[in-house]
Amino acid sequence: AGFSMSASLLEGIACALLFGFFLGGGAPVIKHVTLRFFLYRQGHIPRDYAKFLRYTTERRLTHQVGGTFRFLHRELLEHFAAMKSV
Repeated sequence: AGFSMSASLLEGIACALLFGFFLGGGAPVIKHVTLRFFLYRQGHIPRDYAKFLRYTTERRLTHQVGGTFRFLHRELLEHFAAMKSV
């Protein structure tokens, strides 16, 4: 029945992380990870999507601005936008 400072500190950190995750935006993270998982499983995106996007930037198909990638070629953008979804 002794007071353990390290146990209390760990409990406090765990509670803060849980509250921060669920109240501070954890749902979008879960949705993002779930979406990427299902898109990968269905063969719509590669496993290492970040590597693929860097590859498209190296090949001058896209341009990276922060965490956003934009098509450099308008016709390519319009081609993909006009594709029927499977």
